[in-house]
Amino acid sequence: MTTVMVDIPKADKKVLEESLFEVGFFVDGEFVSEEEQGYVPFTWNFDPRRFGPGEHVLTVNISGFSGQVGSASLLFSVPNNSK
Repeated sequence: MTTVMVDIPKADKKVLEESLFEVGFFVDGEFVSEEEQGYVPFTWNFDPRRFGPGEHVLTVNISGFSGQVGSASLLFSVPNNSK
């Protein structure tokens, strides 16, 4: 398992604390998981081996119920010999 921690700048936290928001996770553009009642910092555990060997892109979206949206992506690799 791999743990991903999602956090946002302090100034943005103040805005999001005033409304509800959700945290969504995508790998290679495909929806993987979400937390509909988001909070930060937020941790998400996942098994990267389920995506197969090679490079993949993890994207995290934070969507405020009042229209705010933020997104960040990172590249991760799954080795050929992972099981």
